[in-house]
Amino acid sequence: MSVIQQRGVWRGGSGCAGDDDGIPWPLTRLLNLGSPLLQRGGDVLQQSWPTVDPEYLEVPDFVELSVLINNTACGTVTVPLQVSKDTEQVQQLILESPLGLKHLAERSIKRAILSPRTALINFLIDE
Repeated sequence: MSVIQQRGVWRGGSGCAGDDDGIPWPLTRLLNLGSPLLQRGGDVLQQSWPTVDPEYLEVPDFVELSVLINNTACGTVTVPLQVSKDTEQVQQLILESPLGLKHLAERSIKRAILSPRTALINFLIDE
């Protein structure tokens, strides 16, 4: 069973704009009285806003940086958030990590590029 509501006045009909009296119905809603939403306590416009989980608002203490060598992904390294914006400190932490020891230990690094927008660092090396 469907019922049309317009500005607090209940009407029967098809619900088309301009139906019955030729006046458009800009605030018309089609209500299905058997819907689960109405059985739970009302219209969508009458429902409460969802609550925010504070866990998702907390800033993490560590950042996981993707490590690229000559634009090729090699792995990830977790660094503290305070250090993640300083290229020299990030480079030193990566060189001391197992990933750095495996891929960068005996190679000369021409340049290290730390991306300011994404969590990645790219090492340009001589091959």
